[in-house]
Amino acid sequence: MRLTYILIINLFFIVLFSCSEEQESKARIIWDKYDNGNYKTVHQYFTDTANLNDDYYYKEFYENGTLKVQGIENRKKRDGEWKYYHNNSKLKAKLNFENDKISGPIILFDQNGELKAKDILTNGRLTDNNTEIVEFLSESYKTPENRPEWLDSLFITVDSINNIMN
Repeated sequence: MRLTYILIINLFFIVLFSCSEEQESKARIIWDKYDNGNYKTVHQYFTDTANLNDDYYYKEFYENGTLKVQGIENRKKRDGEWKYYHNNSKLKAKLNFENDKISGPIILFDQNGELKAKDILTNGRLTDNNTEIVEFLSESYKTPENRPEWLDSLFITVDSINNIMN
């Protein structure tokens, strides 16, 4: 049974990477699409020969196809600078993660890309307790517990392929 899953996973990735609609220089896994066909969630690896342990760009999109969130991740752990965008493609926020925890400056921008607010998160607390930052975090920030499990998506995909093959 375990060997079957391994074979199915390998087959899935071979088909995924060899039969993609667009040829790009980087491997990507599309986890979800909107009903209109636009991407919803994409894991964009840095190289063509990515494996599941590599870092990748996590990208989330609005239904209209514009970028919503982008940052570096590895199996659900965020690291480095992450950017959030308004649905008009203007930068909405910049914040930093260390081992999936927000750390350091948080900067917000309005719909026109102008500076709206900034604060610094230190030891889990905002320095100035800026209400606009607090509101943004409560609306936009997904804690690790509230984000989909990375491996859950893979297992759902494997189960789907297994059902098709049986």
